[in-house]
Amino acid sequence: TLVNLLCRFYDVSKGSIFINGENINNYTLESLRENIGYVMQDVVIFDGNIYDNINYANKDVQKEQIETICKKLRLHDKIISFSEGYELNLNKNQDLFSLGEKQMINFARIMVENPSVVILDEITSSLSYENEELVKNAIKEITKDKICFIIAHRLTTIKSCNKILYMENGKILENGSHQELMDIKGKYYNLVKN
Repeated sequence: TLVNLLCRFYDVSKGSIFINGENINNYTLESLRENIGYVMQDVVIFDGNIYDNINYANKDVQKEQIETICKKLRLHDKIISFSEGYELNLNKNQDLFSLGEKQMINFARIMVENPSVVILDEITSSLSYENEELVKNAIKEITKDKICFIIAHRLTTIKSCNKILYMENGKILENGSHQELMDIKGKYYNLVKN
């Protein structure tokens, strides 16, 4: 629900949502959504090659920039191991990439898009521990100088966030850093301990 409200898939019935001090209703839908990057649990792969998949939202980006981003996300070596390299048709060859690697392609797309707000929705829930570590490192790259919302049930995904909102039934019950929430020994603490 929170993500739907942030993206204005439907409007708030009570109260207001502000991003950087500005009511989101003051933005046009197009303007708001152009500034929000959304990565969900289900990996989205478009028909086309790897370049096309990554520069989907920003056709002006140079191939060298895409390759630099892929190096940061530890994708580059895998991609150039194929004879087609970045020209490999990704949709027809999805089985050549692990779920974690496909998620990295989604992250590369967000980095190329360069939105001011990033929403990461349950992105680690179906990943192995090894892939989760790769994703957590990618999150650090993606969220530099950005407002980021991470929706997660895996606590390891959110422990390093500077602010955690603990929600139940659509209400924020607690908020603070991981350590602050552990110190108050409330609902978040109970969730972590159980």
